[in-house]
Amino acid sequence: MDLARQLKLNHLRLIHAIVDRRQLGLAADSLSITQSAASRMLSEIENIVGVQLFERHTKGMLPTTICEALERRAHSILLDLNDLSKEVDELKLGEGGVATVGSIVGATVAYVIPAIRKLKELSPKVTVHLNVETSSELIQDLIEGKNDFVLARLPPRFDADNFEVYEGRSEIQNVLVGENHPLADAEGVSIDELMDYEWVVQTNREPVLEAMEYALNADIRLPKDRINTTSELAMLAIVGSTSAIALLSSEVTSFLTGPVVGGKFRVLPLRGPIIMPPYHVVQLKGRQLSPASRRLKSLVMRQLGITV
Repeated sequence: MDLARQLKLNHLRLIHAIVDRRQLGLAADSLSITQSAASRMLSEIENIVGVQLFERHTKGMLPTTICEALERRAHSILLDLNDLSKEVDELKLGEGGVATVGSIVGATVAYVIPAIRKLKELSPKVTVHLNVETSSELIQDLIEGKNDFVLARLPPRFDADNFEVYEGRSEIQNVLVGENHPLADAEGVSIDELMDYEWVVQTNREPVLEAMEYALNADIRLPKDRINTTSELAMLAIVGSTSAIALLSSEVTSFLTGPVVGGKFRVLPLRGPIIMPPYHVVQLKGRQLSPASRRLKSLVMRQLGITV
């Protein structure tokens, strides 16, 4: 069996699309072909491989073990081709190119943005795409090729063996309040004292309660009153104009209370630190980055003090 000679790029795309979407019709739509064309192509692939690749279930088309092996290779090849396309475009543009990085918010402010500014000084024509999301979303987008590398925690549901991981920093969480908050001038505040105040929770960031669970390894009670929002602007407006509380990384609170922004906020002095587990610089194992992405990753790692 000589799969290298017989399997075509469109075959690999179809295998990946069916595994990803579990339905032939949805896979066909994603490739802009008809379902009947996709069905004929799948039969052609199965004739080449010599086995059935999918089992039909009520939950959709489930890949066989052989299909899963094919899909892993197909996914890797498709990512490499996508990166090759970026690299060719970059070489055509000389000092240009495209780099895509994903990051949790604290690492973005402290390390990624300074690295991007340095990259733009060295290569002004480079285009950088910066995605700020939760760790789970960042890792999923990394797998799907939407991020070249990320600064994120690696959730347990992902297999660490699939990634190159360089340990970054632990993240300290601070409690941000408005300057007129009743506790603004307090000399020391416990987590438990804060539970009676309204909390503003960013629903598109790391869960606030996850961070609080790490505070002093102590049992905590849940905040009685919470406002959920995906908007950073709304969160800051609420905190700045009410007695509400927000939990943010120390890098973000330093930025908001520092001279650049000059926001009318205070960071409450906690009696015990709230420390999140460390986040990492993460890249898919075996993935070849474009020159622009390699330069940006190197600058990020230099900001973090990571040596390889």
